[in-house]
Amino acid sequence: MKIVHVNGYFSDAMMYQENYLLKGLVELGHEAVLITGRFEPEFSFNKSSRIKNVGVTNYFGSKIYRVKEFFEIKNSLVFFVPFFNILSKEKPDIIFFHGISPNILYGLIYKLLNKDVKLHLDFHTTFSNSGQSRFSSVFHSGCKLFCKIFHRQFEKIFCIAPECKEFAIKVYSLPEEHLTILPLPGTKYEDTTYNDKRDRFRSKHKVQGAVVFCHVGKMPEDKETLLVLKAFSNVRDKNVRLFLGGSVESDFKNIIEKYCNQDDRVTYLGWLSQESLSDLMCGSDTMIQPGSLSQVFVDAICSRLPLILDDTPQGNYLLSNGNGVVCQRSIESIQDAFNSLLDERARNKFKANAIQSSEVYDYRYISMLTVQ
Repeated sequence: MKIVHVNGYFSDAMMYQENYLLKGLVELGHEAVLITGRFEPEFSFNKSSRIKNVGVTNYFGSKIYRVKEFFEIKNSLVFFVPFFNILSKEKPDIIFFHGISPNILYGLIYKLLNKDVKLHLDFHTTFSNSGQSRFSSVFHSGCKLFCKIFHRQFEKIFCIAPECKEFAIKVYSLPEEHLTILPLPGTKYEDTTYNDKRDRFRSKHKVQGAVVFCHVGKMPEDKETLLVLKAFSNVRDKNVRLFLGGSVESDFKNIIEKYCNQDDRVTYLGWLSQESLSDLMCGSDTMIQPGSLSQVFVDAICSRLPLILDDTPQGNYLLSNGNGVVCQRSIESIQDAFNSLLDERARNKFKANAIQSSEVYDYRYISMLTVQ
């Protein structure tokens, strides 16, 4: 089967949903193609290098087409020039659109001329990340009209979290029976790889006998990093460590430095490559992320890591196998969560459940669900 994915952005240095799905589909024996733009998503570390050349490249056996655009709303929306020539050349069985954008029109026209092609669509939008500007209101009104007219043209509509499903029902008026939860994928590590990564990290940072918590992402945004730092400072156990990894906004860097200087149990590792991030997760004993939805939640589960998450529909969904605890966004609640995971017996139980959960979040299993 040949599956063409369409997404506004792509970075081969990251491991986002589209990266995992392309890799997984190829490993399952399918042909995978991505049509994307010239841009990587913008971060503080790639502002001068995010624009790539138009053309075709290889990614783990899949084919990446980078095409020109009519316009870009940075990190939000890219409208490509027509790519019917690519669709005609590739002759896909499935076209998978990541998020609603004007590019879907090309797929609808292609389906009108090729009735056997199947269209898939996924939603990443929630009430917390949908934006509150006048443009956002106009955009979502347009999306609602689009969904009302065309949703039956899509064989499958996926939502990456319960919050996304709620948004699609309440804002876009999509029927609940037409929506399926498709969690974000991660990489399940085999024993040898996991043990190597864990030993490497714990030896490098001299934390062989410590209980290690990690907190990652673009900070602070909605990660509640300051609450994590304040709550951790109230934890009295000297045999516990907190590692932070990711990019930091300039006005927050001084705050992190202050906590690192005041408490030698706290370490900021800076921005991490995918390999270094996976070492951190395998080397840790618990990940604490009481903020907004993130791909790293699933990466952590696949790294056998118990989680502390915000008490939200997605938090409860990801921890439904007893692989961690939820907390409120308060110092007291986060501190209680820290203390509950310091209990070795509880932590071992959560970890055993995380190992079981890693099976159903592995990218090969999730990729299989997209073509069933």
